Amino acid sequence: MAFVTDLLNEKHNFSCRGILPDLRYRFLLARNSAAAAEIGRLHNASAKVAALMGETMMGSYFLSSHASKQQKITVSLHLECKGPLHRLIGTANNEGGIRCMASRPEADWDGDLYSGKGKGLLTVNRWRDDVTKVYSSTVEMREAPLYKNLEEYIGKSEQIQSFIKMESIYNDLDSLKVSGYFFQAMPDASFEDTETVVNLLAEQSPDRMLDQFLQIDQNVRTNFKSNPIFHNIKILGSGKFFHHCGCSRKKIESMLHALGREAAEESLLNYGQIEIQCEFCKKFYYFTEKDMASIFEGE
Repeated sequence: MAFVTDLLNEKHNFSCRGILPDLRYRFLLARNSAAAAEIGRLHNASAKVAALMGETMMGSYFLSSHASKQQKITVSLHLECKGPLHRLIGTANNEGGIRCMASRPEADWDGDLYSGKGKGLLTVNRWRDDVTKVYSSTVEMREAPLYKNLEEYIGKSEQIQSFIKMESIYNDLDSLKVSGYFFQAMPDASFEDTETVVNLLAEQSPDRMLDQFLQIDQNVRTNFKSNPIFHNIKILGSGKFFHHCGCSRKKIESMLHALGREAAEESLLNYGQIEIQCEFCKKFYYFTEKDMASIFEGE
């Protein structure tokens, strides 16, 4: 089982999906610490904001995981917050590509991690192949951990028994660790199965669970006793997280076209060129009068 070695080499940046055949539950384990720290540095984010970025991207990944690997599905979580964070958008696809932006990356606050978001609105968007939006829903965001809001959202929108938990260690970006799990009932799961899973997860820290999972020797996996959740499991696949923005000059041109010729020409008149920076990857795009003529050609 080569994936074990891969995960050990990438213990700060991996995902693994599988099922618990005896309990008729499927699960996802994830840690995106390295990718979250990279994105946090790109945005000059505080450690707390980087941790919330990591959890938001992980939540997006969990929601995108329903899709078949033959179809690329992207999910974004848009948090409009009454807390000091103000706004945060995290995006992930089911291949592990993630990105994030925060309106106040430098924000810091007293209290726990989730005081940064507070109450607000949570919008879930889903795209096919990164371009076609197929779903959008906005719900009230409670002043509770992000994972509790996501757990409630899935329960109401999909009516599938699910358990999500995420945990961050955020002293600084160098030691940032973001871990999480997602357990979901399969169609034939019984009430007793769910009750067993609830009891098994009751005392489980995501960080500790993932550390234990990575320590399992491939030769004794089915005999692993110290964590009963992994006593008998079937691994379906594993992967890594990577920073994936998806912006392009063509997409920016489409945005300018939608903005309209008049607004574009006004910007050219005032500044001599149009400069646009991607909010996610910080890349700059520049457009001249000649470029605008090409974009609005024939109009």
